Amino acid sequence: MISLTKVLANDHAAQGVRVNAVAPGMTKTPILESVNDEQMEYLNNSIPIGRLAQPEDIANAALFLVSDDAAYITGEVLLVDGGVALVS
Repeated sequence: MISLTKVLANDHAAQGVRVNAVAPGMTKTPILESVNDEQMEYLNNSIPIGRLAQPEDIANAALFLVSDDAAYITGEVLLVDGGVALVS
């Protein structure tokens, strides 16, 4: 996906088309409802920011990339992982 993002961004930049991607980290979604408190604490402690992402955290990153505030950004992958990549 990262390579596809970069190739498409390069191919279409001259036409004013921006192509970016969002790479979400662990996000609190219904699939995690079966996780017990001990497991959830472990997950939260494994993330430097101290919590799982909320769906809104990922949505806000995507909204930024499609906004005029990101008009000069193309070919990038925005990592929204609460800092997990820092310790990996």
